[in-house]
Amino acid sequence: MLFVMLMTFVYTAFFGIGIRRQTTWNVLLPFFMIMFLATWATGIWLTPVGPVIRGIFRLPFIFIGLLYALLLTAFVPTTRPPKSTREKARQAQKERETLQMFNIFFWLFIVGLIIAIIGRYVTVH
Repeated sequence: MLFVMLMTFVYTAFFGIGIRRQTTWNVLLPFFMIMFLATWATGIWLTPVGPVIRGIFRLPFIFIGLLYALLLTAFVPTTRPPKSTREKARQAQKERETLQMFNIFFWLFIVGLIIAIIGRYVTVH
């Protein structure tokens, strides 16, 4: 878990710097949460490969973390300043609607990842 958290910090920092112009810090916390839980859940369910370092196969976590970071970065919306007050109001309404839907799916996804992690540790032989 500590290795996954460290790796997630590195990926979040790297991609946070890369998408800095297009987003705000409030996007990085959900990015980190999804990256951490998804990488952890996927890494523990995959067949271990690669060299063992201190009893842990780290290769699956590294590659899965990179894959999730690339996928999540592709979904970060680009923003451009609105040209008129009407367009600004329309954009604000669209952002509120998107945020409401994102909240529902975000928390369902987080709960599903936690269940996957717990399920793996419960079913370990």
